[in-house]
Parts: sequence; C-alpha cells; structure tokens
Amino acid sequence: MELDKFIEYLKKFSKYKNQDSGKRIFFDILGAEIPGYIYSSALFTITMNKLGYNIDYQIGNNQGKLKKIYSFNAVNFFTPKKYKILKYLPKMMLLNLINIPNYFSVNKLFNMYIDNVYVGDLIYDSYNRREEQPSIDEINLKYFRKINEAFFYYCYYVDIFKSNKYEYTILNHNCYISNALIGRVSQRFGSKPILLSGDYMGILARKLYPDDAVFNFYSIMNTKLYKESLEREKLVKKAEVFFDNVMNQTVKTHDSVNFEVAKTITDIQERIEVLKYKNSGKKIVVISSHVLIDNIVGSDGRRQTYRDILVWLRETLILCEKNKNIITFLKPHPREYAFKYTPTIIDVYNDLNLKNIKLWPDNLDMKDNHDLIDAIITIRGSVSFEFPGFGIPVILAGKDHAGASGFGIVNEIDKVDEYEKAIANIHNLKKLDDVSIRKSKLIYFMYFNSIFYKLGDELRFKKEDLFKEEYLVTDPKQLPLNPYKDNVADILIEKLEKFEENYKEYLANWVNFLNDDSLTLLGEIQYKERYLSD
Repeated sequence: MELDKFIEYLKKFSKYKNQDSGKRIFFDILGAEIPGYIYSSALFTITMNKLGYNIDYQIGNNQGKLKKIYSFNAVNFFTPKKYKILKYLPKMMLLNLINIPNYFSVNKLFNMYIDNVYVGDLIYDSYNRREEQPSIDEINLKYFRKINEAFFYYCYYVDIFKSNKYEYTILNHNCYISNALIGRVSQRFGSKPILLSGDYMGILARKLYPDDAVFNFYSIMNTKLYKESLEREKLVKKAEVFFDNVMNQTVKTHDSVNFEVAKTITDIQERIEVLKYKNSGKKIVVISSHVLIDNIVGSDGRRQTYRDILVWLRETLILCEKNKNIITFLKPHPREYAFKYTPTIIDVYNDLNLKNIKLWPDNLDMKDNHDLIDAIITIRGSVSFEFPGFGIPVILAGKDHAGASGFGIVNEIDKVDEYEKAIANIHNLKKLDDVSIRKSKLIYFMYFNSIFYKLGDELRFKKEDLFKEEYLVTDPKQLPLNPYKDNVADILIEKLEKFEENYKEYLANWVNFLNDDSLTLLGEIQYKERYLSD
C-alpha cells in the first residue's frame, strides 16, 4: 500500500504538536498498515493535540513506514531494542530466581505475578498464539523464553512510566503480552489506559479504568446506561425490533461477517432428525465452541473457568457425556478454518470417542432453528447474548468474559466445581421468561449501538471505498497482505480534509468522554444523544 503522499500530507498537522506541554499521552501503535486504524489514530492524535496534549509513541522494530506516518506529531518514539536487555538483565535474573518454584507447573505459571502485576495469562496467551497451539501441559525451553520476554517488557515499561508522567496510555489491544502489559503497568504509575481501534465501521474507544490495585479488564457494557434504558418502554420495544431484524438479516451489524459465514440453508430432513431427539423427552444442549487459538484466555485469565479454550472444550464434552438427561450437540466455530493450529475442535471431539454427543448438522442454521435448543454452553462469543433473546438459557464458562456479561441473564461461572455442578443439572434450566428475554434484546441493542462511535457520512469509509473489488466479500481472516485500492492515500487525505473542516463535534465528544466518569465507551455519547436525550 503506497502511503508516501499521505505521509507528506500529514505534515500540515505538525502545527498542532505540543512539544513542551505537560499534558502527555503514551500511544502503543498497532504494527500493521491498516487504513481504518491509521485514519482513526490520526483523528485521535490530532484531536488530542488540539486539546493541548503531546504524544509519545511506542512502535515495534522494523516499522519504518509506520514511524514515518506518525512522525507528524510524535514527540518521542519508544522502540524495545534487543540491546536494552543488558540494562534489565540483573532485574530479570532476580525475577527468574524468585519464580523458580513456579517453573515446574503450568498452573502456577498461569497465575504468576511480577511485583504484584498479573502477567501469567498474557504470557500463556502470547506463547500459545505464536506457537499456533491452543494448550500446553508441560513447560519447555520456548516457554521459558516467553517468560523472560515478559520480564524484559515489564522492566522496559516500568522504566518508561517511572521516568515519564502520562495522563493517558492508549492501547491497540487489551490482551497479549506486548501491549496489554503496557496497560497493567501504566495504571500502576497513575496513567489511565484506553483501548483505541477503528476501521470502516467506526471508532472503538474504551476506558480500561478505574480499577482495583491489579489491572483487570471489566465487561464492555455500561450497566448504568442499561438501567436507564430499561426504564424507557419505547426504547425497549425498539430494541426488540432491532434484535429480530438482525436475526432475520434485514439489518446488519459489525458482526455481520460471522452471520454470513455461519448462515446455512436449513435442511428439513436434518431438522426432523433433531426433532426426534427432542421428542425423546431429553433436553437438547448445544456446546458452541470459540476458536481454540483466538484470545485463548480472554482479557483476564483469572476470570475464566479453565486456563484455555481447549481445556474448557474437553472438560465440557466429558461433563455433558456423563449427563444422561441431555442430548448434546457440538457446534464448532464457523470461522475456525481461517486459523492454522492443531488439534482442531473436531480433533478434540473425535479423540474422546463420545457416545452421547453429536455434531450439530452443518446445514441446520442454529438461529433459524433455535426452537430445537433447550440450553447453550459457551466460553466466549456472540452466542452468549444472542440466544437469551430467544429465551434460551446460556452457561458461560467465565465471568466478565462476554461483551454482555454482568447483567444477571447469563449463568456466568468461573469456578470449576460450580461449573461441573451446573452441567450436571443443566437439564433443569428453564426457558427464560418474557422479562428476561426483553432485557436480553435490550442488551443486544445496546451492544451494537454503543460499542462503535460512528463518524458522519462525510468522514466515514465504506468497505467499497477501501477494498479492491475482488476482496469485498472475502472473510477478513483470509485477506492478503494488501487488499486495498491503489488510491487509498487519496481517500485518507480526502477524509482528513473533511475532518479539518468540521472537527469540533468530534473534539467536544472526546472532551465529554474523558471528563465523564460514567462513560465507558466513546460510542455511549451517541447512544445517549439518540436514545436517552428526550
């Protein structure tokens, strides 16, 4: 993707850079040339410059093009060069000595802290993703290297935040060792972490504060806005219509790609076969599995029932096999094909040689046939706040894991013994009552109308603006390195020109967001204006 023209254009915004300002931001830049992210980052940093902030960037090695892009308003660039390991070697050696008792147990390492900062989940997730394996049972040399990588990053980030006072720390992801650790360390030194992302759908800005002593990641949804919304009958009815329209695909959301991948034409004979099982008097339970290698431990491993998704899947299959009061179906994630790892979901299923558990038919759409299902078990993903809208109870293997966690609708369990008991008694779960169904649909409505901050038409991209025609319908996980049109730089410049003409609303919304402790997401400002202002 050719961006030299855009890089040159950005220099005009250097006039807003606040070199000597005491108001400072630390920005961890995503190491990928994604137009939507670059655009949203430029909007954010220009806005913060106009509010009087100067900005230091964290950037990866070998990211020369990205460094050029953000040079227009960078005061400093931080790069974790390998030679810096010499500076932190004594501290790293000490940390190794302290943690030797943990080095013979995966579980002990998973619960490891560095100076009261929880890091075990980040190390585990980062290692498994890099090695393309969903789980490990034994510690190996590569894992030791990953632990010491964490020690290095910890020392490196402590050094930065101890020597610099930042009001805000901007993250590009809220899990994985190299950036989530920044958030956990920065908060310890009084900086407020914010997750910032964006694409052609809009901008996601989410506060990861305030918090307790050790940095956690809470549920996305704003419970205060939910309670206020629930009191408005017209809004609740609007949410019901929205939910129904999304489910029948007359309305699209930013999750529509998963709908399109998962959607199948129902085979009547397959439906009849499942009906036979249901008519046997036993409850039909579906295990809806997340991709085993994607966000393996969630945003905070301590809140997950099992340390990874593979362990959860295996244990859940075994528990369901023991419950003779149910007939269980396993539904693999529809986009697992986009990842490369073993064992797969089907491999785990086949290895257990189960007699009471079947695979959900590929040509039987779950949403269209929700009436066949009595309960769903999952660990993460949209099913946890989709199917309660159909009245189907959901058991979630963790707390504060799903986007709509924390509302008392889903059965969230983070203790193994409680989870085992819940699966043993899952056949006793009742269909959700009408009040709970309406609440679920409101949660769903809020999720898709407050997560993203939607820019005006003149500032927002369409997928057709950015992508070459042959990639418009391609699954994002299957896109080549550069699926974008040759004139992307011109498109970015055009949008920034429009932004410069009319930036005041965006700037005012950021001021509101940063100063209002009741707001969790930037998109909630628009949600309040559209649905709670009268």
